[in-house]
This record gives sequence, structure tokens and C-alpha cells, in this order.
Amino acid sequence: YDQTASLREDWEGQRIGETTIEISTLDRQIERLGLPTYCKIDVEGWEREVLMGLSNPIPIISFEYHQSDSEIQTARSVLDRITQLGDYYCNIKPSGMHDFHLKNCIPISQFTTLFPEGIVPPLTPGYCDIYCTLELSLYRNI
Repeated sequence: YDQTASLREDWEGQRIGETTIEISTLDRQIERLGLPTYCKIDVEGWEREVLMGLSNPIPIISFEYHQSDSEIQTARSVLDRITQLGDYYCNIKPSGMHDFHLKNCIPISQFTTLFPEGIVPPLTPGYCDIYCTLELSLYRNI
């Protein structure tokens, strides 16, 4: 799709072509470039697969998910994977918003219990970004 290329065959939009690309893992890139403080994952439905290539936590991870039933399930699986990496705190930013939706980050265990109905404003169109941080002091600097 012209603006939202994905490695998933079933991604939204009409397929207009394909190309062969080289992919790597986060672990390999960290070995090559060093550990980042922040990693934004925006891979149109392949977020969990990206995180499967990560063995150690990154201080701040954010990822996008689209507001559909299937993508909410994908976001849940991404949150489950992030839980395996460390004790993160989470917040969310709906599309078009400049501020976080929650006043404060909450533990990922609480976030996943409330997500999405108890977290996301009803009828939020489009997509949201979920931010996960290991240290609340880093969150204040995003």
C-alpha cells in the first residue's frame, strides 16, 4: 500500500507491488550500533515479530496500533512480549493528540488489564501510539 507498506500479506489497503528487502533483528542492530534509549516501532502490523528479535530491554519502546479488533489483538500480543522484557510503565497517545491520554504512566500489568476499553477514549479514530518505559524519569523527557 502506498503509505503503509507492511510485511504482512493481509495488511489494509490495496496491494500495488512488492520488493525484496533485507531484514535484521533488534539484537543484531544493537550489537552493531549500541543500545538506544528509545526505539519507535512502526512496521504496520509486524510489531510483535520485531520484538521477538530483542533479548534485552530497551529503556523506552513505543509502537503504533490501528483501532480495529484484529489490530487490538496484535497490540495485546505486543504488550505481552514487552512484559517478558522487563517491568515497564505505559501510556498512550491517540492519533492527532499532542499529549498523553493518561495523566501518568501506569505499570504494564495494570495497562494490559485496562486496555483498550479502560484506556483509550471511545470512538478514537485511526491509530494510537503506546509508550512503554522502564524508568518513569525517562518518561518525563519524551
